[in-house]
Amino acid sequence: MNPELEKFIGKPIDEVLKFGKLELENNRFYSFKLKKEAEFFGIQYGYLQIIVDTNRTIESASINFPLILDRIFYDEMIENYGNLNSILATDKLIGESKTERHGEFNQTLAKREYSLKEASFEDKPFFVYWKNEYYQIKMTFYYEYNATQLAFRKPTGNF
Repeated sequence: MNPELEKFIGKPIDEVLKFGKLELENNRFYSFKLKKEAEFFGIQYGYLQIIVDTNRTIESASINFPLILDRIFYDEMIENYGNLNSILATDKLIGESKTERHGEFNQTLAKREYSLKEASFEDKPFFVYWKNEYYQIKMTFYYEYNATQLAFRKPTGNF
């Protein structure tokens, strides 16, 4: 079983139920544990996250990989989905704020805002985008967590 995520876009959420068991439902967000692990270009995954509109039609389907996707994966994406529209890396820190919470558990939350610049894959991108008339794809790299999210969604002006 290898669900093609782009084919879920615009379909009712019930289309996904045959692939797995609903683990979490929160407003418009759903998380599914797949009945059997699937592969996306040779990388296995066991969960699928879905966002729906108010009619329970799928707007977005994503996979979270516990690794940084490499150049081979990136090249396979280009081979299968065509040339990308944009590849962006962080440029300069433009803002930072901290919020401290005290109580039973003390915590400090830090928020950093960066400007983005066009980049190449070798520049350790933050976002990579593909867009066509039917769907758009975004790869988001989380280097500090050694993770990558791959998301397919209905085309919009923004991702």
